[in-house]
Amino acid sequence: MSAVIGSQGSAAPATGFAVPGAAGRPSTVAFVFAVAVTLLLAFRTPFSANISFGVALAFLAFPVTLRPWFSSRSGIAVTAIAGLALIGGALLIEPGLNADPGRYFNPGIATYQASILVGLVLSAAAAAWALTVLGLNRFLILWAVGLIGSAPLMSDGFAENPWKYGLALPVSVLVLSLVSRGGPVLNMTALAVLVVISTLFSYRSWVQVLVAGAVVIYVLRTSRERPGRPRRSRVLVGIALGAGVLAFSWLLSTLATEGVLGEAVQRRTVEQSNVTGNLLLGARPEWAAAWSLAERHPFGLGLGVSPSSTDWSTAVRAMPFSNSALQDSGTVSGYFRSGEVSFHSVLWTFWGTYGVLGFALVVVVVLLIGKTLLSLDSLRLSTPFMAAVAVLMIGAAWDLLFSPLTLAPLAATLAVIAWLPREAERRRNSEFEWSEYT
Repeated sequence: MSAVIGSQGSAAPATGFAVPGAAGRPSTVAFVFAVAVTLLLAFRTPFSANISFGVALAFLAFPVTLRPWFSSRSGIAVTAIAGLALIGGALLIEPGLNADPGRYFNPGIATYQASILVGLVLSAAAAAWALTVLGLNRFLILWAVGLIGSAPLMSDGFAENPWKYGLALPVSVLVLSLVSRGGPVLNMTALAVLVVISTLFSYRSWVQVLVAGAVVIYVLRTSRERPGRPRRSRVLVGIALGAGVLAFSWLLSTLATEGVLGEAVQRRTVEQSNVTGNLLLGARPEWAAAWSLAERHPFGLGLGVSPSSTDWSTAVRAMPFSNSALQDSGTVSGYFRSGEVSFHSVLWTFWGTYGVLGFALVVVVVLLIGKTLLSLDSLRLSTPFMAAVAVLMIGAAWDLLFSPLTLAPLAATLAVIAWLPREAERRRNSEFEWSEYT
């Protein structure tokens, strides 16, 4: 199987773009295999929630399917830091238990937490190989279709709010990818519809992700029309992104406070603002819980270490709610009572599980996302196609900071990060070879 798949696919990958001087196309077997892997990347296997059927299928062709991932600097860096974080989490177990007699070791949770990093690296590697074979457009469309199919199985909240708890990301990526060949009217209409749907389903965070993606693309398109100052254009991207998101967040908060977005949204927004005086801190109280626990235990708890009652009170009572009943019913309280250190933030959850190296892993990935966003224009993609990639990456960054881990989107993001520099270099080489013969 490996020999057949690698015979043409690894040597002459398809990229989904007609590029002068391209070397060739993958074999039929490799193409069909990559389609199956991509569609199944989001479907969990019964033996592990962090190992998907797509990874299990890709495993049949290892080590061929690992080559694109480990041929990239970002792939090697993420794998190395993830491995060190896993070792660090294991080394923290004993000191974590000794720091508080009320803590205890849960082997089941330890196994699950260890499989998170293993599953993330393997998923990213499988996605990187499929992306190399299929090309960016096909990969994004098939991946989004697979994620939509698996959405009802991914979250308990899907029945309550399917858009917020499963469909927003894949539908947005799918729509923006499908309209990539359309005109500006169709593109703007698609984006506007996505914003309206997110607003109707009370998913304010996703509205901000869509707006952030639109700001990035607008600035990159503007810099494309005025070449010659790439560094300045990247600075402008950062400034415009920050200013645009802050301005839109203020507008969205104002509309919510005034009741324009509905009574339920108004009540929740006013509560969040009144508690802390700041909507961001009020909407993300888990950060206060994590910071309070980190002040007492800066190195984290360790792999499989369940929190004590002291840890619970330290974290839960630090959350900026107006009364203890709201603190007790929060997500952090529920996680801690079930024996898991989790903060509704991958950044802080990884700190609690894997220590400083887990925290560093998330920071590195966020920085890689930012760097890749600023280099999106190197492939000269159409505006909505760039928007699809930007939304995928900004959504992943948001989840890393403010949400629980959703492995499939993060793996796809890491695959794109690994693929983009190689594809840009391949295009430059192809253009150079073409110019040599013309």
